[in-house]
Amino acid sequence: MYLRYLLALILAIGVGSPCFYAQQKITMSATRDPVIVTADLYFINDSLPYMILCHQAGFSRGEYRETALRLCKLGYNCIAVDLRAGNEVKGVKNETATLAKS
Repeated sequence: MYLRYLLALILAIGVGSPCFYAQQKITMSATRDPVIVTADLYFINDSLPYMILCHQAGFSRGEYRETALRLCKLGYNCIAVDLRAGNEVKGVKNETATLAKS
């Protein structure tokens, strides 16, 4: 169910300026509870496919900073999602986990 909302958000975001070398932080409330989900969007253009990047346990979306840029160079839009469990990686705090704990 969560992925369905995430994919709908990706399709809705499909307009905007290309950000090939930087990410844009986005938030969404696509869950049944009040937790806001944070993600980084790496957008090139809406004609390219998307990759959804989910970090490992104890990490954050920061795990994918370099990987997402490489995937963009290969022709993919990417969205790196902060899951409900995790900490800080590469200076990026897991904002979704922080909100889920409170």
